[in-house]
Amino acid sequence: MRKLKIEEMKNVSGGTSISAAMMGAIYKVVETIYNLGDALGSSIRRIIEGKNCSL
Repeated sequence: MRKLKIEEMKNVSGGTSISAAMMGAIYKVVETIYNLGDALGSSIRRIIEGKNCSL
């Protein structure tokens, strides 16, 4: 491995990019948060309206 000079380091291109796997993971997180909110909202609505099933 050789050491780079400052000028060479400034010319290095690359970095991060959003891959398909990253996009899929972000989508799953957003979908999970949405589903949790939907279930919580439905549960609160059923409790308020008194339409919950007795166990």
